[in-house]
Amino acid sequence: MKKVFAHLITLLLVLSALAPAARADVLISELCDPRLDYLTDRFIEIYNSGPGTVDLTGWQIVALGNTNEIFTWSLSGTISPGQALVAGDLTTVDIFQVDFPDEAWSNNNSTWNGKVGDGARLKNGSGVIVDDIEVPTTVFENKTLVRNENITAPSPSYNPAEWTATPVDTPSEASPGVHHTPQSLGPLIGNIITVPATPLPGQPVDVQATVTDEDATITSVFLDWGTTSGSWPHSIVMTNIGGDTYATVTSIPGQVDGVTVFYTITATNDVPEETVSAERSYGSTIPPGYYDSAAGLIGEPLRAALHNIIDGHSTISYDNLWTAFYTTDDKPNGMVWDMYSDVPGGIPPYEYTFGLDQGGSAGSEGSGYNREHSWPSSWYGGSGTPYTDVFMVYPTDNEVNNRRGSYPYGEVNSPTWTSLNGCKLGPCVYPGYSGTVFEPIDEYKGDFARAYFYMTTRYFGEDGSWPGSPMTSGAVLLPWAEAMLLEWHAADPVSTKEIDRNEAVYDIQHNRNPYIDRSDFVQMVFQPELSPVPFQEFLAEVVLHQNVPNPFNPSTTLSFEMVVPGHARLKVYDAAGRLVATLVDEYRSAGGHDVIWDGRDDEGRMSAAGVYLYRLEAGDQAETMRMVLIK
Repeated sequence: MKKVFAHLITLLLVLSALAPAARADVLISELCDPRLDYLTDRFIEIYNSGPGTVDLTGWQIVALGNTNEIFTWSLSGTISPGQALVAGDLTTVDIFQVDFPDEAWSNNNSTWNGKVGDGARLKNGSGVIVDDIEVPTTVFENKTLVRNENITAPSPSYNPAEWTATPVDTPSEASPGVHHTPQSLGPLIGNIITVPATPLPGQPVDVQATVTDEDATITSVFLDWGTTSGSWPHSIVMTNIGGDTYATVTSIPGQVDGVTVFYTITATNDVPEETVSAERSYGSTIPPGYYDSAAGLIGEPLRAALHNIIDGHSTISYDNLWTAFYTTDDKPNGMVWDMYSDVPGGIPPYEYTFGLDQGGSAGSEGSGYNREHSWPSSWYGGSGTPYTDVFMVYPTDNEVNNRRGSYPYGEVNSPTWTSLNGCKLGPCVYPGYSGTVFEPIDEYKGDFARAYFYMTTRYFGEDGSWPGSPMTSGAVLLPWAEAMLLEWHAADPVSTKEIDRNEAVYDIQHNRNPYIDRSDFVQMVFQPELSPVPFQEFLAEVVLHQNVPNPFNPSTTLSFEMVVPGHARLKVYDAAGRLVATLVDEYRSAGGHDVIWDGRDDEGRMSAAGVYLYRLEAGDQAETMRMVLIK
């Protein structure tokens, strides 16, 4: 029996010795003899069609001219799967990447001209020829000879069925360093938001998304929607409104309370390849009746009503803020969501683990996270209910929090210090204040603005002993600060992050941020002059229509109807509520009226691309609608 096992082992050893070594699938992929500047610009390309990286130490590419080996490149480094590398001259006329350059090539290739017996050999580190391409005919003179993309293994001899020749004047017309043409996997769809972020019952909704494709041209984008999950019978075209952002050309109609809207976005390129986003939905998460007592109010009466709704929340201890952060400020990857270090859509300079990185001290960024009072505690006396109000306390980096100190938020052009994610400290350039301020990155300005709107409402009338600050008088925002935060709110709409945080805080302290739940409250409280007149039981005297076209460039038509004659005012405002243009301010007859806006302000200056509001006032009524100017 022992003899049998001994024979088996011997046989296995012999077979293993005879078995060929695993072959690295590196092959010659292109031979190029351009018509112009051929001595300097001729090149040979190799390609790795295998699944693994190959060490090229000791390998050689050998040029064949008239069947003779006329020039050799000694290779080094590695070649990754799907990578193509080029051997050629050190100095080329046409600019292209040469991975194995040798100045002597241009002086030794006079017989390498795409004629009979020309080609190349590829030798591995042991000197064994792994690919031998000696072309027996004049195939690639003034041409590039490219191995067909379906060929994935080297060959012991030239096979014309594996190659395609194309006339070229320069290497740029060939494909040095790119053997397999990148194939688009379809457009990428991201950053999907609804406008408004938290639609109200009956409120029309626009949808925006970024759509990109590095390998092909986007040909169409559209949205399908319905009120049943998995069924989207209605379609709306989406158009580019600038950069990579697409928006619905018409709104999803408002729905009655309790109805959920489900939708997908489909993008197509010219390959054609199609990408369909995952189904998304929106619908109210606000407890039924929560804001009923605020219905029909605007301005200060509305702020007072909202204060009464969110007042008297359940408080937690200062230590329990650490625990609260686990649900209020957790990123999708489970890390701490620090708005002073995060880079939306990019790679943050550092991230924190809950508990493990808690606490620590300042000195340099990345040392740990703490509990920042975004409305500094010194502004309200440093104690009491605001001290642990989770709506204004965030986890932030120790060093950035230390740098920010008790400085107000503002806008900075010449920073004295900049954080690793782009937050800035320096003199304020926003009109109304010139002292030192702290500016968060644009992507989170809206978050902080709505936190401040919450504070000035939650503690409305409870601020008699508050010292205030350069940004506030008690709990009231100073005019410059309010104007700036309104701009931040308009430029950075409510995000999914905020909506999720609002729900998490509600679970903890049993009140809500009304300006996240209903972003229309911002305008109704702080810009009541731009808000619709509260509903009354009378026949409408004016009807304002959606502008056409929308989005538009350079001009659009605004249409309205008057049931009875009277004085009409039609004005255009920017997203921050500042007057841009007065289009109508005169007596108008009953009936329909069309007004063209050419995108210019009252001084004749062209307005920037973005969202604008147009407001019609006549008699006791007013209507406001939204339009988008694109470039």
